Amino acid sequence: GDRAVDLVAALARLDEVVPGVTHVQAEGGPTLNGALFDADLVDEICLTWSPTVVGGSGARLTRGAAERRRDFRPAHILVDDDGFVFTRWTRDVTGTTV
Repeated sequence: GDRAVDLVAALARLDEVVPGVTHVQAEGGPTLNGALFDADLVDEICLTWSPTVVGGSGARLTRGAAERRRDFRPAHILVDDDGFVFTRWTRDVTGTTV
């Protein structure tokens, strides 16, 4: 689209562009993340924490998404020698959707 993308339709047709595709990793900002979350297209989340605190009014991970809950479970947690924490979370399909 020129101004908006139907993410459900785009992902449904992805195999036409990339035959055999099995997953998509989105590295967008909070607005894309919010749109993916609203369309119920998020199965995993990778989050990295740094050992630094910075103030400000930054957006949530999912800016613009409807207020609803999705539960995730930790799949991998790695801490490096500098104190960075790298995590991968998978969707908990047994969790409650509010």
